[in-house]
Amino acid sequence: MQAPGLCSIIPGVNRRSFLLRAAGLLLAAVAALPAGGAGAPARVPAAPGVRPAVDWRTLEPGLELASVRLPGEPAGGAFAVNLLRVDPWRFELRLLCARAEPGHRARTPCQWCRERGALAAINAGMFMTDGLTACGLMRTAGHVNNPVLGSGRAVFVADPTDPALPPAQILETDLPAFRGLLSRYRTAAQNIRIVASQPAPHGVWLDRSGSWSEAAVGQDAQGRIVFLFSAALRNPAQLAAGLLRLPLGLRSLMHAEGGPSASLCVRAGGVEREWAGSAGSGQGDADEPAPAQPVPNVLAIYRRR
Repeated sequence: MQAPGLCSIIPGVNRRSFLLRAAGLLLAAVAALPAGGAGAPARVPAAPGVRPAVDWRTLEPGLELASVRLPGEPAGGAFAVNLLRVDPWRFELRLLCARAEPGHRARTPCQWCRERGALAAINAGMFMTDGLTACGLMRTAGHVNNPVLGSGRAVFVADPTDPALPPAQILETDLPAFRGLLSRYRTAAQNIRIVASQPAPHGVWLDRSGSWSEAAVGQDAQGRIVFLFSAALRNPAQLAAGLLRLPLGLRSLMHAEGGPSASLCVRAGGVEREWAGSAGSGQGDADEPAPAQPVPNVLAIYRRR
């Protein structure tokens, strides 16, 4: 079972993939949230002399992997939250879409990585029953998957037209600068917001009626992009609360996929691993995960030339 979201209110969407009741509650609650301040994130240096409590493993300079435990939860196993942190000034983040290619073939994240030469890949967002079309805005410089800006409050953007802008970031639709910034990026992928940045980072997923494995994409206070995968069955509100208690500097977070379609692949620094979501439902530890499922759209990481 996947997470509720944008697709659940679009005609023709796979009912297996989304919880309609939870989606309605979520969208109503999110619509009532107040707008915050504007501003693109600055690239600021880490505070000198601060020893992080999270044990980051450097795969390459600017690309780091960690496994963390949320406060109050058991260590290790399916409860681990896997994080891949990437410096977008050192690495390029690309949106890969099956519909942009002949044959329109979906792939697992690791298949995308192997066939397209990427170091890592994660779900780019939920998709409709045609197996190709994203549930919200999704485009690159050379392909428009979905031209419609939907109701999701978070949009991952990359490939700016202005070199003064950050090479990738997460925009929030209720911030005053959103429209102007969105128009200055060639790549965009819209999803549901889990953590909002203003006035200070805080969880905004208000419906707590379901739990699932989670793939998400975040951004920290230094402008780094974070790919997140959690096999454990958690509600996004619970996940956000735990993450914000860790010294991650998390600024924003958006849902990218839930349930058995959620997945993350890493193939860098001697690590070759694919994590896949569980088909279980409920709360806590996940059922034994099945192999990763093919997905039509992924965010992928490449070395900059």
